[in-house]
Amino acid sequence: KDKLNEAETFLKNIAAKNGLILFVGTRPAAKDIVKESATALGMPYVTERWIGGTLTNFKTISKRLEMLSSLEQKGAAGEFEKYTKKERLLFEKDILRLKHHFDGLRLLNRLPAALFVVNIPHDEIAVKEAVIMNIPVVALTDTNANPKMIAHPIPSNDDSTSVIRYMLDRMVRAVEEGKAEALAPKPEIAS
Repeated sequence: KDKLNEAETFLKNIAAKNGLILFVGTRPAAKDIVKESATALGMPYVTERWIGGTLTNFKTISKRLEMLSSLEQKGAAGEFEKYTKKERLLFEKDILRLKHHFDGLRLLNRLPAALFVVNIPHDEIAVKEAVIMNIPVVALTDTNANPKMIAHPIPSNDDSTSVIRYMLDRMVRAVEEGKAEALAPKPEIAS
């Protein structure tokens, strides 16, 4: 219970400072819940395979995100009409491929202040990159997980959909409280 409260307080404080929290959950039990939670908060997420270098090679990932936006804008503006049917299909394939890998990262306009990881063994590369970049990690730590690299481990089952939903609901509430604090007017100090 204490570790859960610590993690909530940590994420609340990050949100209060307008920090980004990257939510990671690529196992089937977690995908929908992670996407739903991150989207509700306006935070970036990864629910498909973690792309190596997402944090350690952030500039390249940013270029991929720019490329996706650019292709979508060109498509919406009808700029693909001048190309052959085969070329248009290739553009559409590129957009679908980029969306599959990077759609959840669109809001990642800077390195995140923290990572929330549902399953450490499954998303080990994400955790290692966060450690390399000195980004604190909050994670559910089941008995098969090594909590040594985790700044805020939460002892918990990481396979049960209902447990994942409960934990993410708690994190979402904490982040929402932090965001509300950030928007609240600061009291003026009388001199």
